This record gives sequence, structure tokens and C-alpha cells, in this order.
Amino acid sequence: MTLLKSWSKCLFSSRKYLGYRFWASNIEAILKSPSVVLSASSPEKIMTTSLGNKFNLPKRYQGSEKSVWVEYIQLALDYKPACNLGQGFPDYPPPKYVTDALSQVANSENCLLHQYTRGFGHPRLVNRIAKLYSKLLNREINTNIEVLTTAGS
Repeated sequence: MTLLKSWSKCLFSSRKYLGYRFWASNIEAILKSPSVVLSASSPEKIMTTSLGNKFNLPKRYQGSEKSVWVEYIQLALDYKPACNLGQGFPDYPPPKYVTDALSQVANSENCLLHQYTRGFGHPRLVNRIAKLYSKLLNREINTNIEVLTTAGS
């Protein structure tokens, strides 16, 4: 418990922590939780414990088997084939409307169509994500420091 208290003092001495208000108002209850004591080495587990089961896998999916793609990805990593026929490697051409749209954008004289989006995601996307998770977490999500999109988003 002493380790956890010293860890929390270090963490909360800087008000830069995203969930500071939540943690500051609930720290005593959080520190007294037996699961927090067991997970003192992992701050992520503390947050998961304190937020409850909002993001658990739905019951209808619990106990289901792994996706076939998990096996394909592992096989590709193990055997390093010359041709990977797994996920993301289709063996058929895309629909014509997709290639036509791509061609139209690529041939456009509007150079703004050829720009990367901002590094942290397109503003419309991150704003919608923040709006959704603000409702789920019952607090305002800051799009500048709490939302990050990556490849595939």
C-alpha cells in the first residue's frame, strides 16, 4: 500500500494527468480497493478497475472462438511466405467505381485533395469520437489531448 500511495502522490503532483479531477475526488476509495493493491504496478489496471465494466466484451461474444485471421497472421509471421494470402491481401480487383473515384481524385488539379490529414486525425472524426466517449464516460473528452487516431481509423 505504501508503494501505491507514493506512486499516486507522484502521479497527482502534476496536474497534467488527464483524469485528475476523477482521481483526486476518488483516490481514497480507489486506494482502499483490494484489486488496486494487487495491481499497483500497472496504472492502466487501476483505471479499468475504477471505471467498472463499461467496456467489457458483450456477453454474446464472450466465450466465442478467436477470429480465423488471428491464426493466419501468426502463420504468416512464423513461416514468412513469399505470398501472404491472409487479411489485407485480396486476390481480386477492387470494384470499378472505387478505381474510378481514385483516378478522379488523383487526376484533379485541386492539390488540397492530395494532403495528409492532421497527425492526430481529421477534426470531424476526433470530434465525433470525443462526443461518443464523453457520453459513455460521463465527462468531457478533450480532443486535443485525449483522442488519437491511427492507421485504419
